[in-house]
Amino acid sequence: MIKYHPMIIQTSDLRDGCEDHANAAAARFEKLNGVRPQVVLQKDVDEEINRYWYPVWIWDIAPDDAEYILCFDSKILPMRKLPELPDLKFAAAMDRHDRVNQTKGRSPTVAASGKCFQMQLFIAHRDTRPVFEELKRLGRTEKYNTRDGVPDETGYDQRIYFTPLNDLIQSNFDVYELTRAWNWIITYEKQYYFASPYMINFNGNEYGAWSYLKYIRSLAERIEALGGTLDGPLEDGWLGDRSSDCAPR
Repeated sequence: MIKYHPMIIQTSDLRDGCEDHANAAAARFEKLNGVRPQVVLQKDVDEEINRYWYPVWIWDIAPDDAEYILCFDSKILPMRKLPELPDLKFAAAMDRHDRVNQTKGRSPTVAASGKCFQMQLFIAHRDTRPVFEELKRLGRTEKYNTRDGVPDETGYDQRIYFTPLNDLIQSNFDVYELTRAWNWIITYEKQYYFASPYMINFNGNEYGAWSYLKYIRSLAERIEALGGTLDGPLEDGWLGDRSSDCAPR
């Protein structure tokens, strides 16, 4: 089973208090998993680049002795202890269904595989670093920093590195598909329900994201303070349909 170095990315939302939420997530992750994540801030990346591309620089920031990294966005809230994983090169959960379909139209690789992985949470082996070096090259190009010749700080819907990362990773490595309970995009895929998610992703709700995250975190902390636990049997699937759609592949 692998041992990874966890890293929380807090680089795109610079409003007051956001760094505090990232550190609270780090404390909660440590409580659940016994290891303190490294919180990555904009100042840790020694390059002027579109702020939504900072996760691409993750290997530059990780310790030199880290064989694996677990990278996740600061708007993802740890809920339960993560299960062990086998040896792998790259792991992530599937993205939203509409994003999968959109990316199929832009990427022959994704169209062929039928899979588009959500890159706000991933686990990577150091062997994947050449992929991230190529992504860094792409991230410096005009294509990924402008729209119609005008600087575009949102990075084409804030997710533009997702497509080339999917292209390069799927072309070079087998991807271990995590269940959606590892990265439940609660604000978008509302048709999914997880009784016991490992991590909840609050991205995509703009100004309400931190409010929802803080509220759910406070509920979890109160339950645990009273001696309760969020651990339990994992029940995945669509509302009304406890199918095997979310089983590991």
